[in-house]
Order: sequence, then C-alpha cells, then structure tokens
Amino acid sequence: MSKLKGDTVPGVVSVVLGAAVAGMTLANPEKMAIGETAKKGFIPGPGFFPLLCAGLLLVFGICLTVRGLLENGKVDFFKMTPEIRENLKTLLKVFGGLVGFLLLWKFFSKLFILWVAIYAAYLCIVFKRSVLFTIIFTIVMTALIYFMFMVGFSVTFRVY
Repeated sequence: MSKLKGDTVPGVVSVVLGAAVAGMTLANPEKMAIGETAKKGFIPGPGFFPLLCAGLLLVFGICLTVRGLLENGKVDFFKMTPEIRENLKTLLKVFGGLVGFLLLWKFFSKLFILWVAIYAAYLCIVFKRSVLFTIIFTIVMTALIYFMFMVGFSVTFRVY
C-alpha cells in the first residue's frame, strides 16, 4: 500500500485520462479528424489538439507514476496539511466563482462583459492582490477578452 503514496495515484489517473482521450480521438476519425493532406502540406484537424494533449498527459502521467513507485511511499499524497487545506479552500472559491460566472452568463447573457469584469476582480480578491493590481488586471482581462473574441474571432456576445 505504500506504493500508492506520493505521485503514483495522480500519475495513474493522468495515464488513464490521457489514454481515454487518445482512444476517443483515434476511434472517431470522421468526427475527430487528425488532419488532411493539402497542396501546402499537413493541415491539423479538430482532433489534433486533443490528441496532442492526450499524448502529453500520457507522458507526464507515466513519469509521475514511475517517480511515485521509485519513492516507495516516502511522500504521503493523502495527508492533509494546513497548506493543502488552504489551497483547497482557494480552489473551491475559484471554482464557486466560475460556476457563478457561468450561471450569470447563462441567465443574463446581455451583461457578459460585466460578468467577465466582476469575475476577474473576484479572482484578484481570492488571490489577495492589491487594489491597484485588481483594477489593472480587471481592465486588461476584460479588454483582452472583448477584443479577442468579439473583434478578433467575431464571436458575438450580447452586450446591449
């Protein structure tokens, strides 16, 4: 049982997840085209990025698993320390804020840019940033998302 401590468990989970994504990508060639040949060479299709991520997840998962097995249980993965407890609280706050953002976006989509700004400011508060940093980060992130999606990609979010 000591072999299941340390990096063994997250390594195995990463390997399983990477293998599942790679399997789904390769099993559906008509939906998840890996790419096609064109006159100018290889053009990656929509299945290229998931397969690339799955491959990286597999490689790093194998490395984590091997490292965990070589440590022979020296690190207790499931031990709850005050640092881990604080990190979990922060993670839950970020995730809760994301759920709130998505719900606000779903039900009040006309105010999308406002929800982006509020969520950006909320993240700064969760991570205990200064007021100046929070203001600058909120403005920059909101502008970046607006210009990237609405202007660059022509994705229309109702903002009236």
